[in-house]
Amino acid sequence: MKSSTPNKNHWLDIAETSAVVGSIGGSITSVVFKQFLWVTIPLSVTAGLAVVNHQRLKRMIAAEREAMTLLIQDNQAKVSQLKQQSEKQHWDHDVELTELKKASDTASTGLTRLDQQQKTNLEMTTQELQTLQTSLTKLDQLTQQLEQEQTETRKLAIQLKAIEKFTQIINNDSNAVEAYYQRGCSYQLTGSIELAIEDFTKAIELRNDHADAYHQRGLLYLEITDPQKAIIDLRRASQYYIGKGDLEQYRKTRDLSLEIHFNQSADASISETSKTSEATTKKEQFESVAVSNLFG
Repeated sequence: MKSSTPNKNHWLDIAETSAVVGSIGGSITSVVFKQFLWVTIPLSVTAGLAVVNHQRLKRMIAAEREAMTLLIQDNQAKVSQLKQQSEKQHWDHDVELTELKKASDTASTGLTRLDQQQKTNLEMTTQELQTLQTSLTKLDQLTQQLEQEQTETRKLAIQLKAIEKFTQIINNDSNAVEAYYQRGCSYQLTGSIELAIEDFTKAIELRNDHADAYHQRGLLYLEITDPQKAIIDLRRASQYYIGKGDLEQYRKTRDLSLEIHFNQSADASISETSKTSEATTKKEQFESVAVSNLFG
């Protein structure tokens, strides 16, 4: 708020100054002319003007004070308003910070829950994949087993057809040596060991130099754990192979018969050693008991 004091001198100030100057001039005149009236009148006027001017100054000061009071009140109101605005903004900021913290906590909780859910889903997916992998492995094993069974079934069907074929030949000709041998081989492939041995034996009866029949029958004897008969058949097979000039089969049957013989001898030696050791142990026990009874 601007001051109400004028920039130029007030007329009362000018009049008061003129009255003072007039009083000074009247004083000089009264001294010169010895007339006190020249002093009294200017002094009275000066005093009156001073009173009036003093009242005017009081009013001006009061007005200035009132203006300053209003200005101070206005400034205090503005300061109070700014303080209230600042407090409101601070409160708003606190509220915003609280809401942001709540939102952050909610988002953090949501992310934690989502992360846990994703981990759970990943574990479930991993377990499902493992289960699926296990199922696929089992399915692959079953498929391989089924394929193997189908292959064995096809082989069995082929051998059964061969057995039927050779049986018809034998029915038509009871002296068909090769039919007996081939049917024996088919029985051997189907696991019918006793029937195979019978057919190989019949082939040998019809032709006693049938090296292949001796060879296969020797293998079957070895399979059913009759090594002595296996050795005899394999040795005869090697003899007939050498007679036919088949050196490869000769070496094979000869080496196999020797291997069986050596293994049988080693087993017999171990068995004999075991029996001897057992007998020695029993003898020592008997002697110990006898001595104990004698000197007991």
